[in-house]
Amino acid sequence: PWRASLTLRSFHDPTLRSPGDVLRDLDARAIVRSDPFLVVGSDVLTSADLAGALAAHAARRRTADPAAVMTAVLRPVGRGAPARRSPLTVGLVPATGRLLSWTLRAEPAHRVPCALLRGAAAATVRTDLTDCGLYICSPDVLARF
Repeated sequence: PWRASLTLRSFHDPTLRSPGDVLRDLDARAIVRSDPFLVVGSDVLTSADLAGALAAHAARRRTADPAAVMTAVLRPVGRGAPARRSPLTVGLVPATGRLLSWTLRAEPAHRVPCALLRGAAAATVRTDLTDCGLYICSPDVLARF
């Protein structure tokens, strides 16, 4: 159920260089009041409909994996697309979308710790995705950073 209004808090801190930095700062400020909440990168301008991603995040937490505290919005990109200039390699469980690994550099081999594969029937490595700078988070994520 959506509310009729939305409260947005915006702040600028040039020392925050990653989503992890932002999450640690949000935890220190103790300002998160909703479940879920959305972290949006400062360089993101979008008209994306996030209803599907929000529903998938909630469903995953409710049924498949209560420990799924963050959903990163990723988008497939073509080989020549400008978004592919920053090499992102992710390891995923195809059946659930669970993120196993995240690497922001081009490497000839991609390592995934075997412990992360427990309980997964299959895993896949993708290099055709871009990070949209949108992260759907549950408040539990703050304690993990």
